[in-house]
Amino acid sequence: MTLVNPPGRTPDGIVTLGKPAVSGVLRIPFTARIDPRLRAPCARGRCTAVVCVLLWAASTLPVAAETEPDAESAVATDCPQPQRVDDEDWEGQRQWEAIEAEGLVLGTMSIDVRDVYVGPDIPWYGRLANTLHINTVPSAVEALLTVEPGESVEAHRIYEAERALRSEPFLVSAQLVPVRCTEGRVETDVRVRDAWTLQVGGGFGIAGGDTTSSFDFREQNFLGTGKTVEFAWDRDRDRTTRELGYRDPSVLGSPWTLELARQRSTDGRGNAVALGYPFRRSDQPLGFSFDVDEGRGDLKFEQGGDTAFETTFDRQRANIELRQLVSLGPTAGWRFGAGWRREYHEYGELDEIEPELRPPPDLRDRRMQGPYLVLERFHDRQRTFRNLRRIGVVEDYSTGLDVRIVGGLFRDAVADPDPWFFNVDFGYGREVGARNLLLGGLRLSGRYDSRGDDQPRSEQLEFVYYHRTSDRNTVVTHVQLDWQRNPDPETELHLGGSDGMLAYPQRFRVGDRRRLLHLENRYTSDRILFDTIQIGYTGFFEAGRIRGLDGEWSRTLADVGAGLRLGNLRGSTGAAIYLTVAVPLVDVGGHDDYEMVIGSTVNF
Repeated sequence: MTLVNPPGRTPDGIVTLGKPAVSGVLRIPFTARIDPRLRAPCARGRCTAVVCVLLWAASTLPVAAETEPDAESAVATDCPQPQRVDDEDWEGQRQWEAIEAEGLVLGTMSIDVRDVYVGPDIPWYGRLANTLHINTVPSAVEALLTVEPGESVEAHRIYEAERALRSEPFLVSAQLVPVRCTEGRVETDVRVRDAWTLQVGGGFGIAGGDTTSSFDFREQNFLGTGKTVEFAWDRDRDRTTRELGYRDPSVLGSPWTLELARQRSTDGRGNAVALGYPFRRSDQPLGFSFDVDEGRGDLKFEQGGDTAFETTFDRQRANIELRQLVSLGPTAGWRFGAGWRREYHEYGELDEIEPELRPPPDLRDRRMQGPYLVLERFHDRQRTFRNLRRIGVVEDYSTGLDVRIVGGLFRDAVADPDPWFFNVDFGYGREVGARNLLLGGLRLSGRYDSRGDDQPRSEQLEFVYYHRTSDRNTVVTHVQLDWQRNPDPETELHLGGSDGMLAYPQRFRVGDRRRLLHLENRYTSDRILFDTIQIGYTGFFEAGRIRGLDGEWSRTLADVGAGLRLGNLRGSTGAAIYLTVAVPLVDVGGHDDYEMVIGSTVNF
C-alpha cells in the first residue's frame, strides 16, 4: 500500500488497460513474501528445484471443484422473470433487467458475509483459517454500497454496486441477488465472500559475513473493518528501513477515503497522505482528491544491470482536484474540473561509478506549481470475464472509450520561461465476437514553453488482445510502443526484466524509444491445490528493442519461457503468480543462459 516510490525506483508511467492488476509485493496466505521485481531471489539451483517440485505437485495432487464455492442458483420465483438468460454481460443481468422493466424499487438489503472457505466439506486448514479470520462486519460492506433502499431498480446500477465491492482487496466475490418481490419492492441479499487478508512474513540470513533480516505485517481487513494496517522492517548491509501504512476505504462510514504511508531508512525517508471523495457512481455529481508525498533517497542510473551514475534526490509532490459531472447519457458521461499541482525535485551531486557505460543524466532541479483544467469522458458500460489476467475470479472491463485531458501552466521558480504542462489519456475496450476482448491505450504527457526544445515529452501506445479459444485457454497478444524526449531523470525508459524481456536482467538497456511484443498462451486447469491455489500453465515469446541515449537502436532481443501460472482463490492479491523459466534467444553478452521468473511480473 506504500504511496511513496522507494528510493532508486521510478514511476513507470504505463497506461493501465481496463481494471488494473495488483502489483508490488506478492503475498500468499500462510507463505512468505516474494518481490516480483527480483526475478531470481534464491540461488539458481534451488529455484530450479522449487519449479520441479511444484510442477510435480500440480500433476499429482487431487483435483478440487473449480466452481465458485459460494455460488447459488436459487432464483426469486415471485420476482419478474426474464424471457432469456443467455448472452449476459454479467451474472444476473437479465433477472435485474426484468425487475427494472416492472418499475420496482429496492427494499430491504441484507448483508450476507461468508467465510474465506465455504462449502459442505471444508478441509482442516480451511476450518482453521475461518477460525483465525475475523469476518467483515456488515456495516463495512454497507458503507461501500452504491445503491440503497428506496431507489428505483436500474440493472446497470446493480452491476456498478457489485463492481465497487469487488474492487476492495478484502472481498473475493460480491453479488446482489433478488430474493423476494412484494408490493412493488424487491428484497435483496448482498452476498460477499471474504478474502484471507492477513500476511505475516520474515527472514534472516548470513552470507559472506553479511547479515540480513526482515519482518512484515499486513492486514487488509483489520478487525473486520475493511481497513488496511501495515508495518515492515528490513535490515541489510547498506540500510535499515521501517515502513508504516494505513488505508481506510470509508472514513467513519462515509464515502471519503484516506491513505497514509511513512517510510524511514538510514539513507532516505518518505511520507504520503491521500484523501479522496471518489466517483463511486457514474451519476455522482462531485468528486474530490488531494494527495501529497515527500521523500529523500538515492537515484541510480544503470546500463546492463550495472550502476553508471548515482545521486541523491529530494522530492515534494502535491495535487488537489475537484471534478463535477456535467452530462450523463445512457452509456457515457462527461466530467469537468480544476486542480492545482506542485512538483519539486532537487538533486545532489552526480557520483560517477562506471561512467563509460552510458551518457550522464541531465540533473536539473524543478520547483514548479500551478493550476490546471481537466476534462473527462467515461464509459458507463462494462462486462465480466474470467481467466484473462487473473485466474478463477470475476474480472470487470470497460467496453467503450474513456478519455482524460489535463492542461495547465506551471510557475517555475528555477527556470524561465514558465512551462505549460499536459496529460492526455485514452483507454478503449471492445468485445470481439462472443468471448474475446481488445484493450487499447494511448498516453501523452509533457511540458512545453516558448522555446519548445528542451522540455520533457513522452508518448505511449499499448494494445492487448485476449483471444479465448476455450473457457480455459487464452492466447494473449501485447504490443507496446514508447517515445521520450528530454525525460526527467527519474522517468527514463528501460528494457529488461519487468520492463519487458523477462529473460534479460532488470534495466538491461536504457534509451528514449522502445518497442515490445509479447505473445503468450495461458491455460487454466481444473486443478486446485489445497482448495486455495488454482493451477495454470503458460508459454510465452517476447521480442523488443530500444534506441539508446546515443541515438542508435539496439539489436532486437528475443526470449521464450514456460512454466506455471498460479491463481490465489482465497487471498487478497489479485494478480496471477508466475513461476517460470525464461531463456534468451539473442546473445548480446551481460546476461545468464536463463532466468527464473517468479512473481506477478506480467500485468496484462
